[in-house]
Amino acid sequence: MEVQPILVDQQTAADMLGVSVTTFSRLRREHPLLAPAVIPSLKSRDGRSERYLVSDLAEWAKSLKYPCEVKRGGMWGRDKGAA
Repeated sequence: MEVQPILVDQQTAADMLGVSVTTFSRLRREHPLLAPAVIPSLKSRDGRSERYLVSDLAEWAKSLKYPCEVKRGGMWGRDKGAA
């Protein structure tokens, strides 16, 4: 079993989704699931601290294949207790 990293840089995120970095940057502005997790103490080679959650990338890719199963309700997900 291969262990996946929790956070990846922009180039790796684009590679995981099979798109160029330019396309990933455009998609990032349009879809909130592709928003970076900003970590102030972590700086990449170009001086930026943007990292992307692998789980968010997977959820976004899944939403393309199964658009009716997209989780709604913000960061807390679906509220199953609400009637």
